[in-house]
Amino acid sequence: MNKVLAVTGANKEPLARSDSASLQAQKDLLEQSGLGGTLLVVSAVVIYLIEPILKPHGLTAGIFAVLLAIPAAIRCYFYQFHLKREPFQLSNVYHYSVFANALIWGVFGSWVMGIQGNINGGTALVLAVTAAGASAGVISTAMVGWLSRAIVLGYFVPMLIYELFHLREWQILAVSLLTILYVIFLFSLAKKLGKSYWDTHHANQALRDQTQALEEARNVALQANKELEAVKNAAVAATNEAVAASNAKSAFLAHMSHEIRTPLNGVIGMADLLGTSQLDQNQSEQVKTILRSGRLVLGLINNILDFTQISSGRIHLDITSVDVEKLVQTTANIVAPLAQQRKNAVSVVSTLQEQRWIKVDPLRLQQVFTNLLSNANKFTNDGEIAVRLMLKQQRGSPTMLRCEVQDSGMGIDLKSQRNVFDEFVQVNQGESNVRGTGLGLAISKKLIQLMDGQIGVDSVVGHGSCFWFEIPYVPGIPSISLANSVQQERTGMLQQPLLVVEDNLVNQKVISAILTKLTFTHEMVVTGQAAVDYFVQKKPRIILMDCSLPDISGMEATKQIRKIEQEQALPASTIIAVTAHAFADVVQECLEAGMNDHLSKPLTLKSLQASVEKWL
Repeated sequence: MNKVLAVTGANKEPLARSDSASLQAQKDLLEQSGLGGTLLVVSAVVIYLIEPILKPHGLTAGIFAVLLAIPAAIRCYFYQFHLKREPFQLSNVYHYSVFANALIWGVFGSWVMGIQGNINGGTALVLAVTAAGASAGVISTAMVGWLSRAIVLGYFVPMLIYELFHLREWQILAVSLLTILYVIFLFSLAKKLGKSYWDTHHANQALRDQTQALEEARNVALQANKELEAVKNAAVAATNEAVAASNAKSAFLAHMSHEIRTPLNGVIGMADLLGTSQLDQNQSEQVKTILRSGRLVLGLINNILDFTQISSGRIHLDITSVDVEKLVQTTANIVAPLAQQRKNAVSVVSTLQEQRWIKVDPLRLQQVFTNLLSNANKFTNDGEIAVRLMLKQQRGSPTMLRCEVQDSGMGIDLKSQRNVFDEFVQVNQGESNVRGTGLGLAISKKLIQLMDGQIGVDSVVGHGSCFWFEIPYVPGIPSISLANSVQQERTGMLQQPLLVVEDNLVNQKVISAILTKLTFTHEMVVTGQAAVDYFVQKKPRIILMDCSLPDISGMEATKQIRKIEQEQALPASTIIAVTAHAFADVVQECLEAGMNDHLSKPLTLKSLQASVEKWL
């Protein structure tokens, strides 16, 4: 019997862990985090190369790069030469090198913020890399509780020290508050993931013991009496089921991607699914806390990436004809459940009539409406939110589409109105429970400016606010609905399993669990070529296609499937892109490749259900 080690710590992990369990945890730690330091070195070099203000400080930047490279090299050495060494033993030098990478990056980030003096592209990139690195570090080191917490402190304490002396600046104050909230979230996430890791390990051990016991029972049954053949078959079936369950749980220990949306997809997707099961009140509140925290991180990352792309000029409008009344009503329906929680009524009033079709980028216009409606809902309780659409015509000026979002909330004072559209500004008229990234209105302003329009606010404290924008009105061409013919063509789709093309283990578990919950039968393949081969054999009618695959991309696999359909005169299958990339250029690339729709990660039960049922 293995010697039992007593493991205790600040996070109260009094689980009994054997020598073999601790050894496996160290192996998993090295496998999942061994190459992480190299990404910080590359990130530091990239930030130096793309940020002109850092050029005069080449020597200091070089020192930071060398300091980051030293522990990174140590980690790579252990990863390369110690992972398969027998007997395996991981020195504390490795633990200290992981912490050193985080601490040096935190000091480097503080240095960059000090040089820049405000929040701009370079600083935003530092913050994004810091958030992603800390999240990935917590996930990859969750099995060693003290190390995951030390990593969080290493990343953020130097920055918090810097921010402490610059709190008089609104941008720094906003970032400081977000940093503190993010640190609290990461500490909570580290504790939950650590417990989940060890719970999974003990469950796997129990399953292995059960498998062994069943195997022995089967052998005894075979030797004792042939009449117990039925018992033997049951034992074999139970053994196979136990092995499959063990393999599914062991998938949790697989190496996770350093891209932030991949772990968030696992956290948000599984938490959303768990929320639909039978839980007591305490468990239900815990699940809701995980979802709120995950969505807060996702919203922060989305806003920072959107803001960075817009500021660097990498976002281009995809102009098409759209029914603006329908677009606004759809957006209002999305926000309605949140409004109901705050007892707010949402209404849409339009005077456009036959002029409701307009040429515009529908994705970006809906993003603006979502930001304005969500903002109105945050600052209104037990009130009304009205969206008004109209045309503004003045002699000698082009016709403009004017959109207003009026709320009956607390209102905004004149001083706050001057900078309400600035980056990282969160207007808080006394509501301590209102949180945000401070980027939603700033992004909306830049998108409206990109559409050659203007945006503003009219407000009186105590009498609500009216956020409005005007964009050039270019008449669009109404589209003809093909809903009936499409519906008839797709009759009987559910007679065949859905095909899921996904190579990441975490995403496979999320999608499979949600589809099982929705009672959709499905099959899984992990490469683009396997998807093409499966289509040739079984002709599935609905395919959930990941874009980033290990052999050929999802776009290329879609093109090959469309070519096969055309050559064999087959009815077109429905291919839905399922990807962590949500930018307009990626969506457009998916559609140009022949996909029918686009579904962004993180996935939830409602989003996946709506996307699939839309094409039934």
